[in-house]
Amino acid sequence: MKSLRPALVWVCLLAPVAAHAKPHLVSALPSKNATVKSGTLSITLTFDRELDPVRGRMMLLGATGAPRLLIVPPPTTPNVLTATADVTPGAYTVEWSASDKDDAAASGSIPFTVTP
Repeated sequence: MKSLRPALVWVCLLAPVAAHAKPHLVSALPSKNATVKSGTLSITLTFDRELDPVRGRMMLLGATGAPRLLIVPPPTTPNVLTATADVTPGAYTVEWSASDKDDAAASGSIPFTVTP
């Protein structure tokens, strides 16, 4: 019985961590360091779990230097965030944040370039 104690301690310590893992970005369009054409850009972020539908955010940092908060509509797929933005040639970054239904939050950025 004594040999089981260390294993039980580890299970008790690790269980809360596993239950509160944050959402992970599985894929992004545009992808990191992608080159896209100017015009209306569709941004799609896919995560490994269902998200809280009201806590997804995206901000576009672009050629002008001014951040633009993008409208993220309620998701039609529970693990996907989408937005659109009109873009002109230059370097851009999408800054995003998302939370799952257990309130675990994640954030990140995706740099890309727009050509004419």
